[in-house]
Amino acid sequence: MKGTEDFLLLLQQINYPGFTFALLRREHQHYLQVVCLQGTDNQTKEPCSWSGRKWRLSPHMTNSEVVQTAFLAVLTALEHEARERFTYRGQSVLDGHFDLDQLASLRANKVLLIDGRRRPADTEQQQSAEDSMP
Repeated sequence: MKGTEDFLLLLQQINYPGFTFALLRREHQHYLQVVCLQGTDNQTKEPCSWSGRKWRLSPHMTNSEVVQTAFLAVLTALEHEARERFTYRGQSVLDGHFDLDQLASLRANKVLLIDGRRRPADTEQQQSAEDSMP
């Protein structure tokens, strides 16, 4: 079973430019987190440090699983940054910083249709109505 020292030894052997790997512990649970100390706030463009989400580590993980989890943490952090930086009409439209309740309301009101096209259920209802016309 792996403990704090085992995880630390593994994380010290991992490198990705611009990121460090932090090992966090809460009670008996370990977490891995990527940290970018020289990042940029994508809204203000000001220098800042930021960290990615926490990845739970099991004491039963193999070395390979820990290293692959660190890699996935890097990929996820990079995807998050890409989503924040990707813009359409000057607005970041794919980032994860949206209120999910507001998005659910938009969907419930059918505001979010793809390119103005009807959703399949709406198309079926329209076809049914057209079929019943004389």
